[in-house]
Amino acid sequence: MKSFVFHKWQCTSRDPDVMRKSLDVLEGLKKENAFKIKEDRIIFKFCIEGKWYFAKKNIPKRLKEIIKEIFRPQSKLEYNAGLLLDSLGVSVVNMIGWARNKTISIIISESPGENVSTAVDFWNKKAVSDKNAKNRFLAALAEFIMTFFGANLVHPDLHFGNLLVIEEDSNFKLMVVDPFGIKEFWGMTYDVFKGGFALLLYGLQWHLNRNEKISFLLDSHLIKKESEFDVFWGKIIKFVVNHQIKEWPGGRRRKFLTRSTRGTQKINEQNGNVLFIRKNIDGKPLFSRDELNTASLIKEETKKARQMWLFSLYLQTFGIDHVRAMVWEKNTKGQDVLFCENEKDFLPYRESECLKDFLKICELAGLKIKNPSQDILFRDGIPCLKNCNPDYWEKKGF
Repeated sequence: MKSFVFHKWQCTSRDPDVMRKSLDVLEGLKKENAFKIKEDRIIFKFCIEGKWYFAKKNIPKRLKEIIKEIFRPQSKLEYNAGLLLDSLGVSVVNMIGWARNKTISIIISESPGENVSTAVDFWNKKAVSDKNAKNRFLAALAEFIMTFFGANLVHPDLHFGNLLVIEEDSNFKLMVVDPFGIKEFWGMTYDVFKGGFALLLYGLQWHLNRNEKISFLLDSHLIKKESEFDVFWGKIIKFVVNHQIKEWPGGRRRKFLTRSTRGTQKINEQNGNVLFIRKNIDGKPLFSRDELNTASLIKEETKKARQMWLFSLYLQTFGIDHVRAMVWEKNTKGQDVLFCENEKDFLPYRESECLKDFLKICELAGLKIKNPSQDILFRDGIPCLKNCNPDYWEKKGF
C-alpha cells in the first residue's frame, strides 16, 4: 500500500502505476462519457492497456454530505471495506485505490471481466425461467452466505443489486461489487438481521415455494432444522417491512416526486409538462412519449394521480405486487394523467400457499385487505393488489 500525491489528488493505492494512469484518463472524461450517473456519484468505465476499470466519483452537493466527505470520505471507507473482504476470503471486486481532491473523492476498481451480471439481472433473466440455473445460483448464494456469516461481517444494505454473478464453466461465484458499509461485528452474539441477510433473503420471497425456502435456509446454515422455518421467515418479513417503513417518510418519498431514481425516469418536456416513467431492469424507461397511446395501459385523468403514483412506489418498496402505475404525467395546464397496467392482463384470485405471507406483509405495511377474493389478483403465480388507489386501501399520508 502506498500513499502519494498526483495531479492535486491525495492517493492511496495497492497499484500506484495503474492509479496514476487512471487519473490521467479521468482528466479527459466528461459527464457525457459516464457509464452511469447518480445524484451524487458518476461512474466511468475505461480501458488501460487492454484492461477495463471502473471509477466511482463522489461529488457531494448537500452540506451534510460535504462535511461527511471531508472527515470520512466514502471512497476511503469503500476501499478499506474491500480490502477487509479480500483479507477474509470473501470474493470482492479488485480495488486499485482511492483518491481525494478537496471534497471530491474517487475509487478505482478493476472490471471483473466477461460472463458477469448483477444478481438482479441474472435472477430475472435466467434463474426464474431456467430451473438448472436457479438451483446453481441458490447453491452459490448459500455458499456466499456461509462465508460472509462465518467471517462475522455486517452489511447494512446487502441486496441482489450489490452482488455480481460470475459464471465459471458450470459453476457460479458471487462477488460483492459495492462493499461500502461492510464491517466486522464484535458483539457477543451475531444477529443475522443486523448482518444484512434479511434484505437479501426477502428478495427471494415470491420466487421460491415453502420447501425451496426451507432447503435454502438449511443449506445456508441459517436454520438448523425445518421446524425453525416459520419463526425465522416471519422475522425476516417483519424486519424488512419495518426497515422500509422507517426509510419512507423522508428522502425516499421526496425523490420519487422530484427526480429520477433507480426505478423511475423523470423527463422534462418542452411544453412544461413532466413525465415520470418506470424503468426496466436495464435502467431504461419502459415507454417513450409516442408509445404511451399505443401501449396496453389504462389512461386516467385524476386529481389523485400524484398520490396514486406515490402509493404504487410505496407498495413496490415492500415487494407488494399490484396493478402498477407505470407513468405519471404532471401537467402545468389541466389535470394530471396516470397510466396504469390493465387489470385484464392479470389472473383472478385463487388459493395459494404464498397468500398468508402476502396478507401479513400488507398488514405490516398498514394496508387493510377487507375481501381478499375481490381485492387480490395474480401475476405469474404471485398475489397482487387490484389497484393502487391509497384511499381505497385506507393508507393515509399520500
